[in-house]
Amino acid sequence: MKTLNPNWRDILWVVCILGVAVILRSLWLGRESLWLDEAYSWWITNGSWGRATAGEPTNPPLYFVMLRIWIQFTGSSEAGLRSLSILGSLGSVYLVYLLGLELFDIRIARIGAAYQAVSTFQIAYAQEARCFAWLVFWLLLASYSLLRNWRRSGGMGWMALYFVAATLSLYTHFIAIFFLASHALISLWWWWRGRISRDQFLMHTGAGIAAGLAFLPWLAQIVKASAGGGQNRRYLLLKLPQTYFSFLFGDSLIPLDEAAVRDITGTLRENATVLMAVAIIAALVAPFAVRSAKRWEERWEFCLELAVLPVLVVFAVSFRVMILDERYVQGAAPFAYLLAAGAIMEAWQPEAGWRRWVLVGGYTALLGLSLGQYYFSTGRYGKEQWREVTQKLEAQADATRDLVLFEEGYVHYPYDYYQRANLTYWKLYGKPQADLLAGDKATLNRLKAARRVWYVRAYAMNGKILDILDGQLERKTYEQFPKGHGIEVIEYSRKGQESE
Repeated sequence: MKTLNPNWRDILWVVCILGVAVILRSLWLGRESLWLDEAYSWWITNGSWGRATAGEPTNPPLYFVMLRIWIQFTGSSEAGLRSLSILGSLGSVYLVYLLGLELFDIRIARIGAAYQAVSTFQIAYAQEARCFAWLVFWLLLASYSLLRNWRRSGGMGWMALYFVAATLSLYTHFIAIFFLASHALISLWWWWRGRISRDQFLMHTGAGIAAGLAFLPWLAQIVKASAGGGQNRRYLLLKLPQTYFSFLFGDSLIPLDEAAVRDITGTLRENATVLMAVAIIAALVAPFAVRSAKRWEERWEFCLELAVLPVLVVFAVSFRVMILDERYVQGAAPFAYLLAAGAIMEAWQPEAGWRRWVLVGGYTALLGLSLGQYYFSTGRYGKEQWREVTQKLEAQADATRDLVLFEEGYVHYPYDYYQRANLTYWKLYGKPQADLLAGDKATLNRLKAARRVWYVRAYAMNGKILDILDGQLERKTYEQFPKGHGIEVIEYSRKGQESE
């Protein structure tokens, strides 16, 4: 097996694919509001260097340090904050091409890179001021370095690059631990099967151990944070199919938010046509995927292992500590794209007849629909509408007489980013929340003393605070901002008070 040397036509293909990727990732970059996590990225990097280097309880500081430097040149606008992620995402498109070239052939490399370029799942995180686009880049670079070492005996330079990429991935997000552990399991399996030499196995083991040792200063904090129990464990069994659906079609083909999960029957019924098309495509692609597996053997297996193993390990761990989220494991998605590209190339043969047109045409139509809804939908798809919420509050609330309530202590960050009127607000977290739930008289009197109370409800875990406010005050208006996790703004006044 020999890696092809690209000619000028191949280079032109890559340039075109990267050009499409740039356009799609730059399109309307600042149109939508920062959502909660992006606003937290802004808060971390907008402060001192100490705050940036401290990172988050579960997220190491590399991305925040990079963003802190980046915004010195781009500013802290929505587009400025998000643009750093575009670079990492473009690098990932090119690395998918290199992996396809190394594992398969030039045609599969092009299709895999093109899939990475147009996937709304990848575009969404390339247009987000969070670490995930860079996490994918570092993990792909580590995987490519590992593969190059296995293809080139004695490749100490590639293992040095593996150490660098693995270490940087660990300092980008803790979930990299599971991808690097998957590398170790695959390496052991391949050595046992005689596919790689003992020296190659030992070099990779040494590089992996070195990366782990380099991460030790942060590991203790990660372990301590994980003792808190991780994310909410609801819907764990649905997370696995949702993850691969997101990989292949993005989150904008059908709703994949919490509202959709709560009403699974209704979601399936409302999107029956799209889901039937997906089922037909899956049935058509399956035999061609089998044919591709037989053609490429261990190279196809390498992609399958990296597309599945990290996700399954994270899924298994989530039964104890909930950490499975499709954005965390998106480093597995590019390998799914290469597997799909291999199946498509098997289908693109004259003997496939009508099936190749239905398969390729249908697949393209689904990806196009996902892109169309990602960019043009005015419904549930997109980021939380904190800009609109803040504009509503500042247009209608009085800075001296009204009170704004945020149910959780972290929800105020996007409001802080957009606010200009310095409205008085409470963060109902810790003692203030406990006092309100306990019916503390002073807390209730302060609520009743305000001319109006504006309750901003987002990421609410229960309805107890809502029940208390409905019992103590009179509800006047209600407005919902449905995108992302959704935000509710409820206006209250003292009972018997006329609306102004």
